[in-house]
Amino acid sequence: MTEDPIAGLLHLFYKRYGVLQCLCDGETDKRTVEASVDASRPTIDRSFRELEERGILASEGTSHELTNFGVPCCREFQRVDATLRTLTDLEELLSYLPRDAGFDARLLEGADVHYAEEHAPQEPFARVVDVVRGADEIAGYS
Repeated sequence: MTEDPIAGLLHLFYKRYGVLQCLCDGETDKRTVEASVDASRPTIDRSFRELEERGILASEGTSHELTNFGVPCCREFQRVDATLRTLTDLEELLSYLPRDAGFDARLLEGADVHYAEEHAPQEPFARVVDVVRGADEIAGYS
């Protein structure tokens, strides 16, 4: 049975999450990646080899760089990672929306989550005012 290439790529992203974060942030030095993800050198070597085999990373000697396939993969990896982080931060708040609210997760791209502090309950609204002041178009949920 042949592996689904998308499932394989998603599995690789999950399995090599920390290494991909480093590579997508522009760090391609194995020693630096090893220190950043707190993994052994053999694990880093194996990670780089798997990413090479999948076509995300190209290596020549001790030099490594993202491929033309790897660059957009990193962009999507970072976008999905950021959206999932925001969704996770908003999980409790989203539970209050009706299921048929038609929530569009694209609204969360580039979003920041701000909760009011007891001593400054209006602070999140001040941030909204700052954003709205320079906006041409606004979409949101309340």
